[in-house]
Amino acid sequence: MSAETCAECHEAIDPEFDDSQWSNVQDKYICFSCYESDVHHASTAYVIEGGKVEKYTVGDYAVFDEYGDDPNPRWVDLKRQWVSSDAWRGHYETTLGGFVPVVDGWTTGGWDDAIAQRKQTFNQWAEGLLKSEVIPPCRVALIFDPTSNVFSMAVTLLVEAEHEAKFKEWLSDDLDDLYNALS
Repeated sequence: MSAETCAECHEAIDPEFDDSQWSNVQDKYICFSCYESDVHHASTAYVIEGGKVEKYTVGDYAVFDEYGDDPNPRWVDLKRQWVSSDAWRGHYETTLGGFVPVVDGWTTGGWDDAIAQRKQTFNQWAEGLLKSEVIPPCRVALIFDPTSNVFSMAVTLLVEAEHEAKFKEWLSDDLDDLYNALS
């Protein structure tokens, strides 16, 4: 096989001999350093249905499930892009085919200030969802995307488009609480 060029850094690689990886997003080879960087800065998507939680890693060059396998495109169509807010800042935005956002915003850790404390309403609810303590009436997705601020994560709660009204009714007053927590 002839030498290829890394889709990210454009350095020459030879997939037969180098530790390169196949990009299932770009359908090209990338060098191992670029692959490692992509995975390290990846988004995380959870698809939840009936107490079952599926975890996906979503990068610019690689998308895979918790076992390292390519996601089945019939069930999961994840794509992400960088949304710039100025020359140095921004966040990633991951979408899931057939799903619409219900609530989105940002969250942070459990710091001891008023803003971080407000975020805990969402964080605790999301933790309950991921631990199957909160069981939604339909399939939902919870996506965490990196931002340029190392102390925050962009968050999107999505639901299949045909179940949006049902899900919002199920959330009831919690919808406003989650929206306020992420704003």
